[in-house]
Amino acid sequence: MMKNMIFVLACLLATFSCKKDNKEYSGATLVEFTKNAVSSTIAFSESGEQSVKMPLQIVGTASGNDRKVVLRLSKDDSRFKLKSTEVVIRANEYTAEAELVLLAGNFAEGDETEISVIIDETSDLKPSENYRNCDVTVSKQAFLDVFVGKFKCEEKVNQDTYYTNFIAGSTSNTIRNTNFWNFAPQGQYVTYTILKENYSVVINKQSWTDMSGQTYTVSGSGTYDLSGKMTVDYVIEISDTVYEKGTHVFTPVD
Repeated sequence: MMKNMIFVLACLLATFSCKKDNKEYSGATLVEFTKNAVSSTIAFSESGEQSVKMPLQIVGTASGNDRKVVLRLSKDDSRFKLKSTEVVIRANEYTAEAELVLLAGNFAEGDETEISVIIDETSDLKPSENYRNCDVTVSKQAFLDVFVGKFKCEEKVNQDTYYTNFIAGSTSNTIRNTNFWNFAPQGQYVTYTILKENYSVVINKQSWTDMSGQTYTVSGSGTYDLSGKMTVDYVIEISDTVYEKGTHVFTPVD
């Protein structure tokens, strides 16, 4: 008898549990973005078109017919356009994709702006309240940002490869190497000047002290490309005597 009671109780609990966990949507069929906010960065060197894709989904039951989703932008802006103002969710399918086109050449260096892609009420399906809009934040990389971040350094004269971070310098066209020569104490930097006009890099003659406390004079020059890669010939001197000449090849690390 006790065994039977336990069995009945277990069945009741299982039934209750199933009902409690049943979260199947039973309201009107809606359409929405899968995310209500996305961001995108345009590389400094990009001047063509770049796209941001925003998935759409049906909430509810798929239809046996194609469903048209009408899209619009929150404002007129020459930097943006929709690839299409109408997206079709095909019969018996639940998803489709909207696409916002960024006209990279119309963005100024360092620009950051936001625009919303909105599901219009004239769509075949009513948009959901919370995910009717997808807010897109777009920024265009500033010139100096191409050369800021983590880099791999190849130092061939010493058969050494290591990592360094470049940080922004105190003036608008300078960066600072935080691990020069793979022997830099914290707070000791070598400053590089990045020149736009001829794709050149200059290390103006400057004092630098290594981990052992030895002070040198460092200078150099080189070139870069717009991916951020730099090839810089350097000279290290002690009391006007050349201690080392070499070449550093810096490659940005994603």
